[in-house]
Amino acid sequence: LVVNRRIAFDAEPDSLVADFQKDDGLLTEQVRTARSTLLDILVSDDMVSMAVALSTEAKAQGHRAEISIIKAARALAAFLEAVKVEPKHSI
Repeated sequence: LVVNRRIAFDAEPDSLVADFQKDDGLLTEQVRTARSTLLDILVSDDMVSMAVALSTEAKAQGHRAEISIIKAARALAAFLEAVKVEPKHSI
């Protein structure tokens, strides 16, 4: 894939740059939308319990692990435009 992109860049650099700019624009908008809805994403008690169970299984000490799991899951749910955190967002 990297080699193919380099060959494409050598052949038509402006075209490849334009393609990447479109992708960057889309990703930027997705991140903006996710940030604006992040705190609206629901996190159920069951999801918190699952994060605690995962942290316990990993023998993590303290609460940073489960907090990180919930924050990451919430961010992914927001990015995917979900309304609540589900197991698929954390495993």
